[in-house]
Amino acid sequence: LIVHMIRTQKLPFLQSRAAWPLIISTILVGLIALVFVFTSFTAGLDFARLPLFYLPFLALLLLGYCTAVQLFKAIYVRKFHEWL
Repeated sequence: LIVHMIRTQKLPFLQSRAAWPLIISTILVGLIALVFVFTSFTAGLDFARLPLFYLPFLALLLLGYCTAVQLFKAIYVRKFHEWL
C-alpha cells in the first residue's frame, strides 16, 4: 500500500491511478495476507489465528497510516517544492 502512497505527488486512487500490474499485485498480496492470517494456515507456522473483529482495527490502522503518509508528503512538497 505504501507504494501507491509514495509513487505520486497527487492523492493516490483518486487523483492518480497506478498501472494495472501494480493494482493487481496489491490486491493479490492483500487477499493472500488476509486469507493467511484469518484461516488455519497460520497453525503450520505456529502462529495464532486472528479473530474477525480485528478487521475494523486493521482498516483504521491502514487508514491512519495512509493519512500520515499523505500529510508528510504534503509537508515535504511544501518544503522542497517537488516530489521525489
